[in-house]
Amino acid sequence: MEVVKIQNDLDVGNTDTLRAVLKNFLRSEANVLVLDFEGVALIDSAALGVLIHGQEELKRAGKRLILLRLNPHIQKIFQITRLYKHFEIFRSLEEAGVQKKR
Repeated sequence: MEVVKIQNDLDVGNTDTLRAVLKNFLRSEANVLVLDFEGVALIDSAALGVLIHGQEELKRAGKRLILLRLNPHIQKIFQITRLYKHFEIFRSLEEAGVQKKR
């Protein structure tokens, strides 16, 4: 499992960084990628598109993408767009049923 803490808003200005995280994970040996959204207040459509495409690629490779600690505003975006049906979204690693290696 790999945990990536996102410290900035996700928008068109940093989608290349998000895309690189997803591609690097795809090449890694790990099977679960956790994106910790604790530091994210805003997400735009460009970043959502990167997440959707990344999720599709990871699924094809037999890997999991978990989104963690979305704030209420971002949760609402996932509900309105019905993207919550396509992503694993949890409040904690424990709720997700995965354990961080020590």
